[in-house]
Amino acid sequence: ADNDKVAKTKSSHNSGEQFKLGTTTVTYTVQDLSGNIHSESFTVTVVDEEAPVIVNLPSDTIYANAHHDANYAAVSWSKVTSTDNVDGAVNPVFNYGPGTKFSVGDTIVTYTVTDAAGNSHSESFTVSVSDVQAPDLINCPSVVESGTDKDRNDAVVVWVAVTSKDSVDGSVDVTNAPEMGSVFALGSTVVTSTASDAAGNSVSCSYVVVVSDDQAPRFLTVPDDISTTTNADSSTVAVEWDEPTYFDNVG
Repeated sequence: ADNDKVAKTKSSHNSGEQFKLGTTTVTYTVQDLSGNIHSESFTVTVVDEEAPVIVNLPSDTIYANAHHDANYAAVSWSKVTSTDNVDGAVNPVFNYGPGTKFSVGDTIVTYTVTDAAGNSHSESFTVSVSDVQAPDLINCPSVVESGTDKDRNDAVVVWVAVTSKDSVDGSVDVTNAPEMGSVFALGSTVVTSTASDAAGNSVSCSYVVVVSDDQAPRFLTVPDDISTTTNADSSTVAVEWDEPTYFDNVG
């Protein structure tokens, strides 16, 4: 209250007015009827505490298959942008960008945006790359041929080992059924070689092991030379001997 009872006031800003980011000085001035003037000021400080918003981020997971004969996939997605209530468009930073070659497995991609006031916001999604390619089999024969083992009607058969290579796992173990080095009966036996990688992709090839009888029979007993005389008043004689015996490995 003024001692002249009547006063006029004015201000640089009004209560309820919209203030911009930063610090603004508000000044009130009062003048009485005698012309005496007095001013007081205070400041209004507006701070940006709102983080930017990320736009166009992919859904939780992007699924892709590894490229043929490769252990990765080049994966792309739409451009991720950001907007801020104060700064407008803000460029995001990220650990992996569209077109990156992602290894088989799960990789977390993170985008982060920070405005001029230091407000930061991050969001992530997963890129999941699967291995769907079976290993390659190497040295798979068409036919393996063997003779019977000596004095047997079967054979222990070995051949150049079938091997396998996988685009992700590298060298992969191969199983054979029956196994190489087994005893194979006379005739034809189908062998299947199989390789499986860590992702469960499997490949097989089949071939025939043929065991043939290539051993000739041999005589065990043969009569000695026989010398005898003709019968009386005859030019011939009946001659007898024990039949020769023989062995054959098959039958």
